[in-house]
Amino acid sequence: MLAAPDLVLGFASVLEANPNPSSSSGRLSTYIENLECAFILDPHSADICTCLGMAYAAKLDFHRSIEYLERARRIDKNHFFAQFRYAELVSRLHALPRAEKEARHALRLACSGWQFAMAHRQLKDIRRRMRSESSFARWLRKLPI
Repeated sequence: MLAAPDLVLGFASVLEANPNPSSSSGRLSTYIENLECAFILDPHSADICTCLGMAYAAKLDFHRSIEYLERARRIDKNHFFAQFRYAELVSRLHALPRAEKEARHALRLACSGWQFAMAHRQLKDIRRRMRSESSFARWLRKLPI
């Protein structure tokens, strides 16, 4: 079994090499199994829970993804990446008002310029989507004749 930092790097390489989870599902499943083993050894690691949440999201298992990301947030309330990835997942599930709230929280947790820029970009994207969806909904209303 790999050490936790090696698992994180290995998982990242699976996603970078091929962001399409269906074609790399075998490798992704292997990393999920390794991360699950690491989680059993250290259930209080926010990093491992965050990686598991990301891995399950890549595998399109959103219930488990939310479970692990919420667990990571409970373990470490100041964990930027757990909060950032949770906001991203909520956004992908189209719960945009909740995603905006979670992205604002990630923005407050940012500790570096790089993290701040990522969270700010995420928040801008969520707000843009909220505006475009609300303007689309206005077009769907009946026009008075």
